[in-house]
Amino acid sequence: MLIGTGSELCLCEGSAKMLRKEGRRVRVVSLVCWRLFDQQPKEYVLPPRVSKRVSVEAGSPMGWREYVGGQGWVIGVEDFGASGAYLDTFKKFGFTEENVTRVTKSLLCD
Repeated sequence: MLIGTGSELCLCEGSAKMLRKEGRRVRVVSLVCWRLFDQQPKEYVLPPRVSKRVSVEAGSPMGWREYVGGQGWVIGVEDFGASGAYLDTFKKFGFTEENVTRVTKSLLCD
């Protein structure tokens, strides 16, 4: 399961497309607002049988562990100080379809 918000959702969709080409089943979830997401039945939005989850957040990863669970991974910004063109900084922090795919595949192999 790939979970994204806003502009990061397109990275999740691109990664899902790559993974599907390899025959993997992937679900993409748009988590626009934690409050609204939390109002949904947990079994519906985060099925317990789907324990391999990756979230993509072009900001602090704080708070995302609740959604990816103990076997998941959060791709987020852990440090500060980078500036430049947004594509360059996105790449520096791992916000690419290729990196989301790599992280997801590494989780699936565990």
